[in-house]
Amino acid sequence: MKYLCLICAEKVMEQMSNADADMHYEEYREFTTDIRKSGHFVDCNRLLPPSAAITIRIRKGKISSTDGPFIETKEQLGGYYVIEARDLNEAIQVAAKIP
Repeated sequence: MKYLCLICAEKVMEQMSNADADMHYEEYREFTTDIRKSGHFVDCNRLLPPSAAITIRIRKGKISSTDGPFIETKEQLGGYYVIEARDLNEAIQVAAKIP
């Protein structure tokens, strides 16, 4: 079964110091390498930071777009992994290792 693991954080890499972002990137590289080896990896991707977001809404057939996210939140969606696991318990064990 496939599972979608969303990565939410208070800071995305673009908001970190270069040293912290480099360290964080390395943690993700290691995690991705590990789940590729274990056979759990299906897909993953980083998202652009919220400052690059565009919100599109359709109301009564009219389309409107605004710069930025729809709502302000403390956490930001930074990316995702799609993994393959036997069951929910195995998926939780894999997801728990996401940096």
